[in-house]
Amino acid sequence: MHEAEVLDERDYFSSIRLWGPVPASIKTRAWLENFKPKERQHAVALLNSFVYLNSEVTDKLFVSAFSGLAQMVSKDAGTYADKKLEWNEFRRGVLITHPTGETPNATDSGFLFDRKARQLLDINEDHIMLPEEVLTTLLLRGPRPVVFVDDFAGSGDQFTKTWNRSYSLSTGDVVSFSQLSAAGQLGSTYYAPSICTSYAAERIRECAPRLILQAAHILSPRYGASDEHTLLFPPHLRADALQVISDASRRAGIMAHQILGYHDLGLALAFEHSVPDAALPIFWMSTANWTPLLRRR
Repeated sequence: MHEAEVLDERDYFSSIRLWGPVPASIKTRAWLENFKPKERQHAVALLNSFVYLNSEVTDKLFVSAFSGLAQMVSKDAGTYADKKLEWNEFRRGVLITHPTGETPNATDSGFLFDRKARQLLDINEDHIMLPEEVLTTLLLRGPRPVVFVDDFAGSGDQFTKTWNRSYSLSTGDVVSFSQLSAAGQLGSTYYAPSICTSYAAERIRECAPRLILQAAHILSPRYGASDEHTLLFPPHLRADALQVISDASRRAGIMAHQILGYHDLGLALAFEHSVPDAALPIFWMSTANWTPLLRRR
């Protein structure tokens, strides 16, 4: 793995729009200059492993995750025509929502994926709702299919908190998705993030055992920097990898407990619209002493 080859490859990714424009969006060479000579091989390995998903790729992943539900929805149908009919009926009746924080913000990526559900999946706009609106609809009209859409599930925290959160509804009820699920009032429920870690998948399944999780891609622990057999570094660099990340993070002004990102997942991943909290902060940290590979939005 030679530095010049990796840089040329990243430039090519930019030229075909797989990455964003260089150097306006992704500063490969400037980022590598953050590292000391003895750290350079590790930095090049990280750059080589870094996955940047532009809007076009993200859209395809989103559609793939949702379309993957078709096989589950129509598994009991006999003929192809019956399967198609059942899938179309599902799409006409499904309610779409997304996991949220305690206080939903207009800049949350979930709202972006709600719009994608309308634009790319042709879901009726009246069926795209906030979580509390979904709960209200279910209580007033009875069970119907629900799909949570999202770009990324790293730790699973946002989904599990949304699932267990008690919402005060306009009907006067105070209820959560977990309560309705336990009572059999939820109907078939799905979570379709574009990308999900196996760590998040396990936590979500424990929290919501009746939920069906369908992601376009599930990342194994090996996609994290801290895994003994991490794919971010070749075998001969793995032994010193965490020390290099730690040293570089300290120079960048990153706190010791944050060097591997949220829940210590240590991913090398970013979307055009956002950089997940689970990504290594040395990719996005911007200080007087540290030039980011790309900036967080």
